[in-house]
Amino acid sequence: MTTAVGPPDTVTEERTAPRRLPFWVNQRLGLLLLVIALSVLFGALRPAFLDQRLVLFPLLRDVATLTVVALAQMVALSVGHMNLAVGRMAAFGAMFAGLGYDRLGVPMQVGLPVPGLAAGAAAGAVTGWLIARTGVSSFVVTLAMDFALLGLVSLLYSALTDDAAFTTHPSGIDALRSYSLADICAGPICGSPAVPQIAQCTVLAMLGLGFLYGSTRIGRELLLTGANPAAAELSGIPTGRRILLAHTLSGLLAALAGFMAAAGTGTFRASIGDDFMLPSFLGAVLGGTLLTGGVVSVLGTLLGTALLGENGAGKSTLLKVLTGVHSPDGGTLTWCGQQVQLRSPLEATRTGIGVVHQERNLIPGFSVAENITLQNPPSHRGLIDREAMTAPALACLAELGVELDPRQLVRELSVAQQQLVETAKALHTQSRVLLLDEPTASLSPQEAERLFEVIRRLAGRGACVVFVSHKLEEVFAVCDTVTVLRDGKSVLESAPLADHTHDDIVGLMVGRAHTATELRPRTVDRSAAPTLVLEAVSTAGGHRDISLEVRPGEIVGLYGLVGAGRSELVKSVLGLDRITGGEVRVHGAPARITSPRQALHEFGIGYVTENRKEEGVFLEQPVVRNITVTVWKRLARALGFVSAREERDTAQDLVDRLGIRISGLQQNAGELSGGNQQKVSLAKWLAADTKLLVIDEPTVGVDVRTKRAFHELIWDLAAGGLPILLISSDLAEMVTLADRIVVMTDHRVRGEIDNDRDYDRVSGRVIRLIHDRDAVCSRGAWPR
Repeated sequence: MTTAVGPPDTVTEERTAPRRLPFWVNQRLGLLLLVIALSVLFGALRPAFLDQRLVLFPLLRDVATLTVVALAQMVALSVGHMNLAVGRMAAFGAMFAGLGYDRLGVPMQVGLPVPGLAAGAAAGAVTGWLIARTGVSSFVVTLAMDFALLGLVSLLYSALTDDAAFTTHPSGIDALRSYSLADICAGPICGSPAVPQIAQCTVLAMLGLGFLYGSTRIGRELLLTGANPAAAELSGIPTGRRILLAHTLSGLLAALAGFMAAAGTGTFRASIGDDFMLPSFLGAVLGGTLLTGGVVSVLGTLLGTALLGENGAGKSTLLKVLTGVHSPDGGTLTWCGQQVQLRSPLEATRTGIGVVHQERNLIPGFSVAENITLQNPPSHRGLIDREAMTAPALACLAELGVELDPRQLVRELSVAQQQLVETAKALHTQSRVLLLDEPTASLSPQEAERLFEVIRRLAGRGACVVFVSHKLEEVFAVCDTVTVLRDGKSVLESAPLADHTHDDIVGLMVGRAHTATELRPRTVDRSAAPTLVLEAVSTAGGHRDISLEVRPGEIVGLYGLVGAGRSELVKSVLGLDRITGGEVRVHGAPARITSPRQALHEFGIGYVTENRKEEGVFLEQPVVRNITVTVWKRLARALGFVSAREERDTAQDLVDRLGIRISGLQQNAGELSGGNQQKVSLAKWLAADTKLLVIDEPTVGVDVRTKRAFHELIWDLAAGGLPILLISSDLAEMVTLADRIVVMTDHRVRGEIDNDRDYDRVSGRVIRLIHDRDAVCSRGAWPR
C-alpha cells in the first residue's frame, strides 16, 4: 500500500481552538431573548405596541412561555438526561397554583404561583432522586413520572371550581379584585404597565440560568456531570446531588411555564402542557462547535512498518486518513496498484483495512461477542443470530490467548481487557492491512508478547501490519521497517529498522539527540508515619487480606497482570466499591471513605485514572475547566460565583508548569493529543494540592519525550514530600520510579520488593513472584 498525501508545510494533531461566535449566533435561544428584549423596549416606549387587541401580544406571550419550557428541558439535558414529563410537570404546577388561588385564598398576586412552583420542584426532585439512586435511565423514569402526574393532574383539576378562571374572584381576596386578566399578565415594571410579567419572568429565568451555568461552581459541576459522569465523580463532583438539583430546577421551570400558560389563557386547565414536548427539545438546541482538522505529509510504502513520532506528530491523523475518517487535502492513496478514495470507515473495512485505534471504539452496552462481530454479525433469515456470534468471537480471543466470557458486557471489563477485545475485533474482519495504534498501551509484557506472536503469524500469511507505538523496545522486537513523523511531515520513510539505533530513532522524533533520563538523588524517610495504610483489607470486588503502606515522599508501585485487581483496589479505597474487611488509615486515623468527593476534600487523595477518555478528562469542555474542576469550591465566593480571572490564572500556571501544548485555555480537551490530555488529567490534582496522589498508568500512549517529562515530574513530586501510589504495566517504568514494588495477582498481594533499580535483577524477582504460585504472602516473609 502506498500513499502520497501531499505537502502542507506544518500540521500537528493539536487542533486550534474553535473560533468563538457572537452570543446571538452561537446560542439559538439568544434569538428568543432578543425578541423578548426588543418587545419590552418597544412596550416601554409605546404601550400600545403590546395592546391585547394586537396579534403581537399573544405571540409574545406564547414565545415567552415556550422559552421557559425549553429552559426546563435544557437544565435536564445539561446533566445528560431528558425530561419527558416536562409538559405534565407544567400542568401539575398550574393545578397547584389554581388550588392556591381558588381554595386557599392566596392574598398576594406575587404569591399566587408559589404553591405551583413548589409542586413542580417537588416533582422534579422525586424524578432526580429516582434517577440518581436507582441508576434507571432518565427516559424510563420521566416517562413513568409523566403517567403518574397525569393521574394527579386529573384529581387536582376535579377539585377546582369553574376551571378556576382568573376573572372569578372568591370572596376575601381583595388584593386581586382590582386585577383583570390584562393586569395579571402586565405588571408595573420600569413604569410601563404594558410590559407583560410573562416576558419579565422569562428574561429573569434566562439571566438566572446564564449566571448559574456561566459563573458559579454549581453550574459548572452540572455541565461536567452531563459531559462525563464518571470523570465528574472521580473529580470530586457529587454527581447524585447535581442530578437531583438539575431535575428539581427543571420541574420548577416547567411549573413556571404552566402557570404562565394558565395566565395567558385566563384559566387553569388539565390540558396545559400537552403541546410542550416538541418545543422543549427544539428550544434546547444550543448551536455547535467549529471543528478544524489537519493533514500530514507521508510518502512511502507502509508494509510491515513501524510508524513513529511524538504526540502531535500526526500518526493518529494519518491512520484516520487511511481508514476514511478524514479526507486528505491532496495526494493519492493507492491500493493494490489502483488509486482509491476511502469515504468512510465502513468502506475502508470492506476494502480490507482494519484498525485498532488508540482510543477504544467499543459499545459498552454490548457483549464481547457483539463487539467483536459488529462489522459483520452472523444472521439467520435476516435476523441477527446472537448464538452464532460466540464461536467466531471465541476463535479471535483464543488467537490472542485471552480467556473472556463472550457474553460479558464490555462495560464490565478492565481497560486492558477492552484493548484486547478491540484487537480481536480487528482480527475478525480478516483485514489484509492491519493498523495498530498503541495496541499494547494497557497490556502487560506477557500479554504484549502474545499479541506480537499474533502479529508475526499475520505477517507470515501475507498481511500488512502498521505498528504505532511509543515503546521503542517493542518496535525493534517486531518491526522490519520504520517511518518517522515530526510536526506533520515524514523525516524518515520506510527505512530498514536494522540500520538505525534506538537513539537514532529518538533523535529523529524529537529533532535532537536523545539523552538518558537523569533523576536527581532522592531519599525516603522510612521512619516517617505512613500517609496511607491498608491493613488486611478485603473488598466486594474480591480482594483479600491486602496490606500496604505509603509514606511521605515515597513512590510505592503496584504491579501485576491484567485482572490482578490493582485499579479496582484503588477505586475501593476511593469509595467506589465496598470494603468488606480490614482497615484503611489515612494520616494515621481510620478512614471510611464513601466517595471520591470525600476522598479529595476530607483526606486530600487525588486519582489520575488509567482511562483518561472516559474517566479522566471532559473532552467537550475547555482546558481551563478540566484543570480547575477540583478547586471550584476553593475559588467560589458569594452565591457560588467563581472568578474567571482566578480560574484562568490557576489553569495557566499549571499549563506552563507541565508544558501542556494548547492554543488557548478555551480549547476543548478533546482536541489535544493523548499526552497532553494526560497532562491535563494530572494538572487538576496538582491544582487541588492533594496530600496523596494515586497515578494509574501515567504514560499510556505518550511519546518518549513526554514519558521522560512525566517521570521527572513524578520524581520531583515525591522529592517534595508527596506520597505517590503508582500503578503501571510498564515494568521498566516501575523499576525507574518506584521505591518499593508490591506485586499483585488474582486480587491478592504476592509479595513486595525493595527496588534497587537494577532492571534485570528486579524484573526477574517480579516475574518469579507473579508466576510462583507457592509464594508466601505474609508480610514478614515477603522476598526482598
